[in-house]
Amino acid sequence: MTHFSCPKLWITKILNVLDKGYSSNFDGKEEFLVDGGVFPGSSGSPVFIFNQGSFSAPNGIVLGNRLLFVGIISKTLSHVNQSEKDYLNLGKVINGRAIIREIELFVDKIKQQ
Repeated sequence: MTHFSCPKLWITKILNVLDKGYSSNFDGKEEFLVDGGVFPGSSGSPVFIFNQGSFSAPNGIVLGNRLLFVGIISKTLSHVNQSEKDYLNLGKVINGRAIIREIELFVDKIKQQ
């Protein structure tokens, strides 16, 4: 196996990420990997899913558009090969639900003051 610069990230994890901007769970944490042209300086960028025309829902196919906030990029992944660093266009993303939960906790604390 090839080890990458991100701790606990092995090539088997990266193979779970498809080459079309899809995502994969990351060690069961509230973060995941995304393949989407991620490069140094991308940290803090929002990640969205945009469905145009139709999308799947629990009750079937829905006609229309949808924009979902799914998280924020927290890290760019790279592979160190001898003296060179190759960027993999992969990023670690903090799940949007976790971010929204933390914002709500912060707002509640402010309201209590």
